[in-house]
Amino acid sequence: MSGQRGEFWIDAPLWLKAMVVAVAYLVAAELGNALSVQQQFSTFWPAAGVLLVLLALARPREWPLLLLAAAAANIGSDLLHDRAPLVALGFAAANCAEAALGATMVRLFVGVPAVLDTRRKVLGFMAGSAVLAPVLGASIGTAVLAVTYGLTQWWSTWVTWWSGDAVGILSVGAFSFAAAHANRRRLLGERWIPTPGRGLSLGALLVITGVAGWWMVTNFGPLTGWKSVIFLPVLLAAAAFGTFGAASMGLTLTMSMAIGLDERWSKVFVANGDVGLEVFALQAFLAVLIFTALHVTATIEESRVAEEAAALGERRLREAHEQLEVKVAARTADLVEALGAKSRFLANMSHELRTPLNSIIGFAGVMEQELAGPLTEDQRTQLGMIHRSGNRLLRLVNDVLDYSRIESGDETVSPTHFDLCELVDDVSSSLASEARAKGIQLGVAAPAESLKLCSDSRKVRQILLNLADNAVKFTDAGEVTIGCAKDDAGITLTVSDTGIGIAPDQRSSIMDDFTQLDRSDGMKPDGTGLGLAIVRGLVALLGGRVALVSELGAGSTFRVWLPNMPDEFCLDQSPHQAGETDRRAE
Repeated sequence: MSGQRGEFWIDAPLWLKAMVVAVAYLVAAELGNALSVQQQFSTFWPAAGVLLVLLALARPREWPLLLLAAAAANIGSDLLHDRAPLVALGFAAANCAEAALGATMVRLFVGVPAVLDTRRKVLGFMAGSAVLAPVLGASIGTAVLAVTYGLTQWWSTWVTWWSGDAVGILSVGAFSFAAAHANRRRLLGERWIPTPGRGLSLGALLVITGVAGWWMVTNFGPLTGWKSVIFLPVLLAAAAFGTFGAASMGLTLTMSMAIGLDERWSKVFVANGDVGLEVFALQAFLAVLIFTALHVTATIEESRVAEEAAALGERRLREAHEQLEVKVAARTADLVEALGAKSRFLANMSHELRTPLNSIIGFAGVMEQELAGPLTEDQRTQLGMIHRSGNRLLRLVNDVLDYSRIESGDETVSPTHFDLCELVDDVSSSLASEARAKGIQLGVAAPAESLKLCSDSRKVRQILLNLADNAVKFTDAGEVTIGCAKDDAGITLTVSDTGIGIAPDQRSSIMDDFTQLDRSDGMKPDGTGLGLAIVRGLVALLGGRVALVSELGAGSTFRVWLPNMPDEFCLDQSPHQAGETDRRAE
């Protein structure tokens, strides 16, 4: 199972890991010694990168044994090169301490498995492992040389040690982490190099770039400005092949340029040359090149991940939107069905309630006329209460039915020609008895001449009746005026009163469903709170608009503007016939 996950090194036996560490470190150390310019300046120390990678990919509890194996290999390599045992021991301690610190930095800033796929990880690897860790190793190693040999030029030695280890960690470490990640992707069934052709392209690019780097350093030295052209193929590899391409290019150029610098100083004498300066210049160039390539690939990878996340988010949002549309459609269908059922129920119930109510109101009227015999005063009072209560209940039933039809969209418009002035007079007459009972003066403000309008006369009458009825209800003294006037492309209906007025905080909601105005005397008004809601719905149905002007304690004025519909939409019906459609006369 672990092999399928690409974690072979983690699950390998500890003794095998120790052997691999010892052999790999010894080979890398000998390679570093072989590439030392004039046997004293190491362009890069690959053993530092090898040990850091093997430690970072192993379990921390295994580090002591692995460090002992690396120390043994380090001491063996130094003894082969005739270094004193004490110096070899000190160098081993310096290199092991450096690797342990660098591996710790990898675990802290990059994570395990180590994948340099973000700029934060690249910066963490560069600063923690390639810059900070070699400071520790160079400091211990320089101190050993100073104590053992009485080193005087310790600064140049420290810089050479530090920069060589830094380049070794950058080049070998970045390549090893990229190769390990590519192997994990391969074991998981992913193609880490998309096609064989692209793999050959990367190989050819590595060979050509490596040869070009070797040739430039061998012939011109690392101080020439021409070496900067190497950035072009490196960035091409980074963009085309990702972290693996960038790291492969970095390691290839490190090896080829180090070989080129060694050949440059071993075959010819460089006039006025400074070998230490050229080594450091090459190290600085390689460090900048590798870091730039890794940073570019990390930026590209972050952009790719962000694009995939955005695409995934967009796809999920689209799916959620589609699911929501399905749910909304289903809920809308349920709501339409429920509204239809409610409308049918209310229509049936209204019919069933209207029939007995009309009978009660009719018989009460007959009895009030004393057609069945004379009435006592108490009987006359009781019959009046029956008549008023029946009419009130009939209005409530009609209000509920009208509101339901408006809400469900079943209300239709039947435009006819009618005289608006006659309709205003009719509404005023309907409320005259109630106004007289309260001592209110009910006035009409209408033109003397006829005012023709093409609209739904029944709905216009109901709008006026509801507004005027409310005005009478909430006016205890003074007057209520019902008016009409011709306006641009329509007419304006006005209902004014000197009643209690409406508070500012109630004006915006006064026409909401089931909203009733609070009286200052604390008395609860009659009705269901649907009168103004019906007005709002009918005005909207007729294509008009309604406005309110009110002051608390000084009365209110409702203005309704309604359009005059084109004649071709109106039925041939006289104003007198239109006035006979008042449902309140039922």
